[in-house]
Amino acid sequence: MSLSKLRSLSSARYDGEQVINGDTSDEFASVAYDTIINKLSDEFEPCRFNDRIELGKFGLIISCTLQRLEETKTTYSAEMLFFITHDLFDEPLCEYSQGMGPDASAAVASCTEQFITVVLYSVLTAFGCEGDHTVTAEYGGRDRTFRRSCTALTYSIGACDHEQVDLFSIIEKQLPEYLGAKKAYWLKLYAVCYNDEVSCEVRINGAVMPELSKRLYAYTELWQNRQRFHSEKQFILLLDEDRESTNTPVPPEKVISLACKSIELLGKVTSERTHDIAMKNIRELCMPHATLAHELRAMIPEIYTCRLLGLRQGDDLKLMLGDAEITLKKSQLRIFGYIEQGVGMYLNEKAPTNDLSMNILRMSSLFSAVNEAVQNGAEINDIFIKELKFRYPADYILD
Repeated sequence: MSLSKLRSLSSARYDGEQVINGDTSDEFASVAYDTIINKLSDEFEPCRFNDRIELGKFGLIISCTLQRLEETKTTYSAEMLFFITHDLFDEPLCEYSQGMGPDASAAVASCTEQFITVVLYSVLTAFGCEGDHTVTAEYGGRDRTFRRSCTALTYSIGACDHEQVDLFSIIEKQLPEYLGAKKAYWLKLYAVCYNDEVSCEVRINGAVMPELSKRLYAYTELWQNRQRFHSEKQFILLLDEDRESTNTPVPPEKVISLACKSIELLGKVTSERTHDIAMKNIRELCMPHATLAHELRAMIPEIYTCRLLGLRQGDDLKLMLGDAEITLKKSQLRIFGYIEQGVGMYLNEKAPTNDLSMNILRMSSLFSAVNEAVQNGAEINDIFIKELKFRYPADYILD
């Protein structure tokens, strides 16, 4: 898999943050691969290649690139970007790691050791765990059981003046509401304070979950001295115990590409006739995945509205299927994140005309509500969208 493809599909969708170019086979990546090989035991069946490491025991592939290298009078600091891929992962798991050392190679090795300790061991224990560390969620009319890492270390930096707790335990009761269609869920929990400022995030497969993040903020209220730097970070991998699938999901890169093409087509809609033409073209593009056309038509106008206007959002989705309603979390619906990525990619890389944008916004019930609120004196920055609503055909089936 190419570096550009890894990045475009990466689970580290850091909300528009730009990724610097890098090479998965350069001298710095080589230092990282050597460090991983030296740290891992033979039981994982590691095999070193020029641009990656393959762990035969679990079928995992690890690659990395140098993102930043800076030199001061006495030290070097580095930032590496690591990717982990597997057949169960819809997108690569991706994480940045920072390190310091007396020379460039030592700084890169420091980055890698942090990645091994905080991230890689969590992944390996999830694949190798045979205990009862599971989370059960209801989705699509049936229970789905996810096996998680047996051990989940919390990586702390800076002075600690409070009793530390397992970050996962803070969100464990709420987590089943966020698990659904995917075979693998990658959680990152992060809390940091410095100079009396606090920042907390819970990410699921790279996307921030605001409601879960609030729970970490409650924990940081116990931190007494927020002037000093202190951070806590934890990673958890959850794997569906049912590794077999009767469905063939649409590849993420195809969904992202089709979302961009659908925006172009929907942007030409000015009447019922042109709408029918656009939908006919979208259905043809989506074949043989017939339901994807409905999903694109339902989601694009609402997501486009949020991204274009910069609206703050919650974690919830509501699907309206005829007279029935289903409430979900964004992370449960596999297709949502890829359509959202497609919309974000289109807005970042294209220069949509006002006419195209307005044609799409007119299809959005959310835009109508926001427009009315603004007309009545509301400020865009004060508007919070608790749930996005999509209307689907009555016979739509969650899978």
